[in-house]
Amino acid sequence: MRESNNPIQMALASRSQFFLQGIKRILEDEGGIKIVAEVFNLTGVKKCIKEIKPDFLFIDNRTSELNLQDQLNSLINRNCTTRVILFDTYKGEKPFSPNIVYISREAGSKELIESVRKNSPSNQGAPDRKDYSGRDQNRLTNREADIVNLIKIGMSNKRIAQRLSIREKTVKANLTNIFTKLQVQSRYQLLVRARQQFPNNSSEHEFSKTG
Repeated sequence: MRESNNPIQMALASRSQFFLQGIKRILEDEGGIKIVAEVFNLTGVKKCIKEIKPDFLFIDNRTSELNLQDQLNSLINRNCTTRVILFDTYKGEKPFSPNIVYISREAGSKELIESVRKNSPSNQGAPDRKDYSGRDQNRLTNREADIVNLIKIGMSNKRIAQRLSIREKTVKANLTNIFTKLQVQSRYQLLVRARQQFPNNSSEHEFSKTG
């Protein structure tokens, strides 16, 4: 596990220099994140994962040149230590892997940085909110846990957005990550699993913040 005082190593992949420069500035200004590579095509992505092995590779998969839907399984195999961040552009079933982190195309810098920090190697052994899956690598972020708890008490996406003071699109993006982490396919499956896991606790504060 990476020491907590070492920066998170991040690589970026995009055909757009504007995207690369903007994301690089956002991440490096935050502190604790180091950009170790910038690549522009699929060949660069493969080389980056194999040779550089950063903690994260953020792929701008909105363009056809870097749409990796058919190649993710071969890129992210059991020996891969890099976590791949992708925009959620999938209309149907999306590729599943513990090493994939999906974010909404409408996500802001705060959501991106939160996803990076919560999924970073240095955070894997840290105490966090309870995880329905029971697997450290799939722990829910604080916001995801809040959303699960609010779904459990019957709130709609619109009401959740109002309660948490976020956009409804952000709620949907977080639900995408929750479904992937907990390996459920629908809101109903998520609700059933949550209630089975904690049948005697319906409090929306079931996951309390640590620290």
